[in-house]
Amino acid sequence: MPRYEYRCNDCSTVFETMRPVASRHEPTPCPECAKPTAVLVMSLSNVMLSSPVSSDTPVPQGGSCGCGGGCSCC
Repeated sequence: MPRYEYRCNDCSTVFETMRPVASRHEPTPCPECAKPTAVLVMSLSNVMLSSPVSSDTPVPQGGSCGCGGGCSCC
């Protein structure tokens, strides 16, 4: 289960909790004030960073995800 960062709209406490992906955007109870108004915060741990691909970058053959066919997702 992934870990997400939340911020309470009432007391501004920032905390992390593990939740199912399907319920990550639902408000969650704050551990400090117990009000159910904490919302998901977009942090670097929630965002996948990648470098831009230029038009002269070779595209791997064999896999649609870029692995060249070496994984089970293609």
